[in-house]
Amino acid sequence: MNVRDLLAEGRTHLAAAGIDNARLDARVLLGAALGVAPGSVPNMSGEVGAAQRARFEGWIKRRMGREPIAYILGSKEFWSLEFCVGPGVLVPRPDSETLIEAARDAFAHTPGPNIIGDLGCGSGCLIITALRLWPLARGVAFDLSERALDYTRINAGHLGVAERLETRLCDFNQAEGQFDLVLCNPPYLRESELADAPAELGFEPKLALTAGADGLNAYRVLGVILPQILRPQAIAVVELGAGQLAPVEQEFLAAGLDVVGVQPDLSKVPRALIAQRAGKKVVGMRGPRG
Repeated sequence: MNVRDLLAEGRTHLAAAGIDNARLDARVLLGAALGVAPGSVPNMSGEVGAAQRARFEGWIKRRMGREPIAYILGSKEFWSLEFCVGPGVLVPRPDSETLIEAARDAFAHTPGPNIIGDLGCGSGCLIITALRLWPLARGVAFDLSERALDYTRINAGHLGVAERLETRLCDFNQAEGQFDLVLCNPPYLRESELADAPAELGFEPKLALTAGADGLNAYRVLGVILPQILRPQAIAVVELGAGQLAPVEQEFLAAGLDVVGVQPDLSKVPRALIAQRAGKKVVGMRGPRG
């Protein structure tokens, strides 16, 4: 079978399974099976080898079962870097890149943070990207999943920051240290939301997705721990779910934190909340955005 026929067949199977982006997903999977960029697949017309065809057809079956493409291929791009991912670790999302943008802007007129913490590091996409932005910084990645920390260590190794990154197995409320920058993408879905969420989320760790009946449990924990681990002129950059800005700001203010900035994602949703210890000035920091 040639490339075009195999691509059409894969697209048809995915569409019949209710995959919204059947055309794109088939192109991505076939490109990976052939070892070429997805964009070049539609222009190819040669025959597909038996091993490549079997690989592609196996991946199509997995995708028809709604397994995330990142799990099927074992990697996901974040901030133009390639991160290894798999079952047991949250798939990095483009929305989370907003946290890196917010942190970068906040430290734009300073030498940058010396030590960075990541609460609930998952694949390590946030802390590793930050360490690459600030080559003199050191980092500590916290997660209660040993599997997640394994992925963080793997990614830190192949992205060249392993010597500057320490990993610790613990929950948010057990984090210790003093940090200039704390990054966190906490679980923020309401329990009821998961039932109506895309089937792909069922493959990802529930602990990384849901946070109680109102989706705010993790933010309450952050309100307790952040004042303890932020240095006087430090900031925390925390991801928000849609519609959560007001309740999270209220939780943080009650906990002794000032909200000093909010940055929207590409869809204009308030996504990155910037907080600091109450009454402390962040040297060189720009004003709020969004």
